[in-house]
Amino acid sequence: MSFSEACFKFISQFFEDILEDNEDYVISPLSLFLISTLLLEGAKKETKSELAKLLFIQTDVVKKGKESLASLKIEKAREDIESAIRSIYISKQVCMNFGIFTQSQISKSFEEFVENNYHGVSKKTKFEEPGRKLINDWVSKETSNLIKEIIPDGVLSSSTHSVLVNTIYLKANWKDNFDPKLTKKGCTFHGFGKNYKVDMMTKTDVKLFFGEHKFYTEEGNKVKILSCSIPFKNRKFNMLFLLPKKSGKMAFKRFEEVVFNVKRKKFILDTICGDQQEGEIQTLEIPKLKVETKFDNFVKYFKKHGCKKPFGPEADFSGITNEEEFVIDKIIHNAVITLDEFGVEAAAASAATVTKGGGDDDPFDFICDRPFLCFLIKLYENTVYFSVRKVKF
Repeated sequence: MSFSEACFKFISQFFEDILEDNEDYVISPLSLFLISTLLLEGAKKETKSELAKLLFIQTDVVKKGKESLASLKIEKAREDIESAIRSIYISKQVCMNFGIFTQSQISKSFEEFVENNYHGVSKKTKFEEPGRKLINDWVSKETSNLIKEIIPDGVLSSSTHSVLVNTIYLKANWKDNFDPKLTKKGCTFHGFGKNYKVDMMTKTDVKLFFGEHKFYTEEGNKVKILSCSIPFKNRKFNMLFLLPKKSGKMAFKRFEEVVFNVKRKKFILDTICGDQQEGEIQTLEIPKLKVETKFDNFVKYFKKHGCKKPFGPEADFSGITNEEEFVIDKIIHNAVITLDEFGVEAAAASAATVTKGGGDDDPFDFICDRPFLCFLIKLYENTVYFSVRKVKF
């Protein structure tokens, strides 16, 4: 399984849980995946096994006699992760950083690993308020002030051991801008049982990659998906928009079931992007939008999917520190994305707090006037940097 596919499947397993708390959302699968791989690096024994399974690095919790096979899988995954991180830094298209903030002792080998392989920084601080301000100021700077607070008041205390943080910031202009003069005011966006007025960016007779794709749900229901990829000037990324061909809440539910199905043998974004054909879109309409989401604790999602040891008294993070009763308290994630006529600006931050204690000849229109998904992806790899769900305005 590729790095990109593991990253997407990792976040896809939570999509139903996320929808219980959010109708619209933006999330960075890459940011959450990478902060979790940092925890994996410092975990040992069954704690490592549960994290590896959640990250789709191994399929089963390690059993006696299979430790070497599991270690090989994790080592291969580590190489893929480090390669992906190097690629991000070399491209210089995305600002990504890692930080370790601690008031206790961190293993020297773990600290060096983060600095050498994740290009991270380590900072000593005193929790509660001085450390919170230091972390939030650092995140704000690394995300160009889009995320001003990743650690809310009351999260850190004298018992907090460390906070591991990842940030991602990207600003990219479209290869060909939308003309603001052509943006239609007051267009109707058909939500679930309610309509909204939106500003719709518009182009006509534009050459892009697009397609119509046929999939099936596990129950055998046919789902047709319309796709359109809008490129950026830097040619490293594009924005992939997906629409169910049918309207309505049930059609959208089946559409999401297909997109986020972790049991699918072939990576769905590889399939969709591979099937797209370059051609002329007669009418392209995309709503201007800004989405911001704050997840105060991803731990409940991890636990629901069988990853429990990192958060309880049996947690083993001896790769990070030899201090006893070192457990993950919270995994916080904030993300924001703005999309307008000129391009996209997006940022995300993830923090893990650690505590001491327990092609078609017919005219093709692509009009986002109903609920849709879109993914900011890296070309040729299909790594999802940001995932957006928009069902209302």
